[in-house]
Amino acid sequence: MHSPDSKTWTGKVTLKETSSSGPALAVYQGRLYMAWQGVGNNNLNVISSADGSSFGNKQTLGQTTLSGPSLVGIDKGLFIAWRGVGNNQLNVMQSTDGTTFGNKKTLNETTTVRPAIAGSNGALLLVWQGVSNNLINILSSTDGGATWGNKFTSTQTSFGGPAAAMYATGFIAWTGTDPQHHLNIAGLQ
Repeated sequence: MHSPDSKTWTGKVTLKETSSSGPALAVYQGRLYMAWQGVGNNNLNVISSADGSSFGNKQTLGQTTLSGPSLVGIDKGLFIAWRGVGNNQLNVMQSTDGTTFGNKKTLNETTTVRPAIAGSNGALLLVWQGVSNNLINILSSTDGGATWGNKFTSTQTSFGGPAAAMYATGFIAWTGTDPQHHLNIAGLQ
């Protein structure tokens, strides 16, 4: 669905595609992209639309995940991040044309839930929940995803996958592990 004023939502589109976990959305080069985990095969898929109602150009990426992916579009490309099957390792791939994905980076970090990826002006943040301790972790890239570093492990714990966004600085959000599962948000310095 879409909204011109963030209050009224219309134009619902129901696709024939199915997923057992939430999809990811991003805008890149004037197109809306959606990525998801396929039902039954766990394949990563990406589809796009120029108008938000007619979707096509489906790409099945030859990668699998046990949780939904994350997606972000920046000037350096369209990036998809996911948790690998079997080893739970974090992975990131890039597309500069919205259809061909490559430059896969398999990182020495693991999670059992969906990671979050955000970016702006060539900078990227990858945020995830740690496997054994539920701590929120962050990696950054300042060269458009070619290298990842500056790992930061927060003292905050998360009940599920975090979210990330970049607006002048980076922001992360997560559901707390307190009994009420309060929502939390923090800006990065």
